[in-house]
Amino acid sequence: MRIQESEFLRAQRAIPKWLRHLLRLVVLCCLSVAISGCAFTSGGRARTTPSASQGRGPEQQLTTTRDIAKMQQECAVKVAEANPSKIDLAPFGPPVVGRLTQGSVFKDLCLQKADSQAELAQGLMGRAQIAPYDGMIFIFAGPDNWQFWMKDTLIPLKLLPIADDGKVIGAISMSPCTSDPCQQYSPGQPYAQALELPDDVFAGLEATFNMKEQLSFALIG
Repeated sequence: MRIQESEFLRAQRAIPKWLRHLLRLVVLCCLSVAISGCAFTSGGRARTTPSASQGRGPEQQLTTTRDIAKMQQECAVKVAEANPSKIDLAPFGPPVVGRLTQGSVFKDLCLQKADSQAELAQGLMGRAQIAPYDGMIFIFAGPDNWQFWMKDTLIPLKLLPIADDGKVIGAISMSPCTSDPCQQYSPGQPYAQALELPDDVFAGLEATFNMKEQLSFALIG
């Protein structure tokens, strides 16, 4: 029994052999390019950049090394341009960058850091202004119900105690004190770090965050 050739097969046999080989090569090349393109698309990584008006989402909070270096440079330039020789910086070191976050919203602060015994004792005493810094970060040896006072501090401050897990424990208003006995301030629970901010910087935080909801803090540079 003979199987009848289809019209397609008869038409194919009518094509010269060399042309059939060429067509096969073209088809194979097209398939290869298509497969490679699919693999690249599925293995690639889409990258989106938030606009200037947007904060980074929680999954984007890890800032790149380049971002940190840029923020450190901006902070250092800000301090240098303000001629810090007019400000008593002893015994403090170079400025650091800290970040307050709430959900997808964040704000970076240019800070002085106090972590040695001499720095913690000095704090912001005797300073008529904190600018060009946004405030000071106090880093203690470990969590405790540390007590702050405002003896010889010339300007009102907001104290933001920070728990060991980075969560901010409220905001405490502190007033200058020129003579003993001076009031002591604390949140009444252990904390490991604390931010001291002038009223104008804290007002900026109130405009950025919902102060009735949880804030978190971390040093990022």
